Amino acid sequence: MRKLRKLAKEYSNQYALYYYLYMKGKATFHKLYREYCEITGRKVRLATVRKQLKILEERYKVVKRESSYYIPLLPPEELSQAIDMKRSRAGKREH
Repeated sequence: MRKLRKLAKEYSNQYALYYYLYMKGKATFHKLYREYCEITGRKVRLATVRKQLKILEERYKVVKRESSYYIPLLPPEELSQAIDMKRSRAGKREH
């Protein structure tokens, strides 16, 4: 968990969520939601996680959904080239 929080702080929550998904290989929405709350250190709305996954799936095309599972398509190292990290960090709330 410390590593995910460190990644979230260094890059973005979205990147940390993707890293978790990549390490697991595949995960359900509910599991990703719980991990996202752990990463942020607070309870977030379900819609927040849905939006993050939708962006990863539709805009960046680095995640695909098969039945009830989300599956990563790229190693995390290549993700920084596929998504706009600067823009991803701009939407992040600081505490």
